[in-house]
Amino acid sequence: MEHVLVPIALFVCATYGLRILADAVMRYLLVRSSPSEEVVRAILREESRVRREGALRWGLILGLSAIALAIIQWSGWTELGPGAIALVVGAIALGNLGFYALESRSRAD
Repeated sequence: MEHVLVPIALFVCATYGLRILADAVMRYLLVRSSPSEEVVRAILREESRVRREGALRWGLILGLSAIALAIIQWSGWTELGPGAIALVVGAIALGNLGFYALESRSRAD
């Protein structure tokens, strides 16, 4: 199993590192262009909103996935079958739909 996890972890780390590097370069270019204080505040406010939305989305998805896995455990399913997969995928879909509903409602206010 280790021979599969190491390349996956390496890929995830490299991808995350590239994202951090790209964010740093964008911030550096932004600072060099000497924008107004209002522009900087708007950018930081938007980044904060995007981070909160990401946390909400993943919280909903992981929470509903945990409930789906608890239902699978509680029902006594011992093998990975279409029903178990459907339950987990359905929980992920509900998490995304719940996020969409919450986000749509907050934008309407």
